[in-house]
Amino acid sequence: MPSTITFAFNSDTITPQAAAVLAEQASWIAKFPEVRFRVYGHIDLVGSDAYNKALGLRRAQAVVSFFASKGISRSRLEDVASFGETQPVIASQGPEEAHRDRGDRLCERRALADQRQV
Repeated sequence: MPSTITFAFNSDTITPQAAAVLAEQASWIAKFPEVRFRVYGHIDLVGSDAYNKALGLRRAQAVVSFFASKGISRSRLEDVASFGETQPVIASQGPEEAHRDRGDRLCERRALADQRQV
């Protein structure tokens, strides 16, 4: 199962490709109702830290809303976090990277390692 989704540059709209990944993740998550999970927002280094934290949070919230629309209870979210520039997806601002926003690493199975049993 894919563990990442991407967003268009400067966007918090879930793409059709991202929706397919999230739908697969939602199906997997639904099989484990006792598990809480986290949604992490990551961005690149283009823009200010404050702007990027806000964008990462909006993206994480978009994923939470998507999961809720698929029947995953919001109470199963441990938290929603935006890392802003502290943990960028792309660490440099070279010519190729400066114009790409590789999106957010959201609701990964890896994040489920941080889970707590309810």
